[in-house]
Parts: sequence; structure tokens; C-alpha cells
Amino acid sequence: RLQYLLTDADWDAVALDQQRVGQMVEASPDGGMLAIDDTTFPKKGKCSVGVTHQYCGELGKRANCQAFVTAEYVAEGQTSSTPVHWPVSGRLFLPDDWADDENRRRHAHVPDEIKKQSKIEIALDLIDRAIAWNVPFELVTADAAYGHFRDFLEGLEGRKLRYACGGKCNFGVRRPNEV
Repeated sequence: RLQYLLTDADWDAVALDQQRVGQMVEASPDGGMLAIDDTTFPKKGKCSVGVTHQYCGELGKRANCQAFVTAEYVAEGQTSSTPVHWPVSGRLFLPDDWADDENRRRHAHVPDEIKKQSKIEIALDLIDRAIAWNVPFELVTADAAYGHFRDFLEGLEGRKLRYACGGKCNFGVRRPNEV
């Protein structure tokens, strides 16, 4: 029955996610953070959707793995010192060798509406989703894997969001009046 639900049943994962997030929002304090990150899953073969030779954080080196971009809500607990932390949403990253190969996509049942996107584009889409779903965050955080990219920072600026992102040691920062 579980296999049928996961592979053959007709249900909308995004709508289910939205319903879950709505319930979490009701029980969560305002003023949290939206943490953007990606998680990699080592894989031995190359048949799982999105597997390619890329940096795998779990192994600390390049290897065959899948990458999943996530947005997580984090806030201080209201009644204890334990923080409130729950997943908002996430999306599997499709590397070029998957996104551009129609035969491979068809064989693995990757839906046509899943388009080629960079991890930065996926992260910005997840932020837009969190905004649309009224997740009560005041700050976006991300490590240097995102904060190093101008497109990501400009995306946050364009959305008028406060943020704190890691950067590479050679990343230049100037005050607005210096630009």
C-alpha cells in the first residue's frame, strides 16, 4: 500500500506540503529564520534520479550522490530552550546530465514540468514558496555555497529580505555609499 501511495496514487505533493506547513505555522512563533541549505546523499550507482559525480558533503569529497535543496524554519522556543525547527520544503537538484537527457528523464519518470534549475534558482523558489505560505520568518540564512553567489544575494535584495549568508574569504564587501 505504501508503494502504491508513493509511485501510483494520484496526489499533489506540493498541496500536501502546503497543508502541513499551514499547521506548523499556526503552532510557531513569529520572527524565526529561514535556513537554506542542501544535503547530499551518496549513491553507488547512477540510476537514481539526479545522481551525478559532484561534491558530497557527507563524504567530504566528490562522489556519486544526489543533492536536495531545503528550506527550514528555525525559531527560539517559546516555552523551553529547545528551538522550534521544521522543514518548509525542498526540491531535488537535477544536474545537467539529467536535466538535458530526455531518455534518462523518461525512463526515471521525471515529470516534464521539472525544469533545469541551478541550486540558487531552486533556493529562491523555496523562499518564494515560504513567503506564499506565510512562514513567519524575518531572516534568511545560508552558508557560503549560496552566499558566495551574486544571483542569490540579488534575489534576496530584490525580495527585500533581511539575510545573513556565509561567504568565501576573498568575497568583497562594501558599504552602500562606497559603491
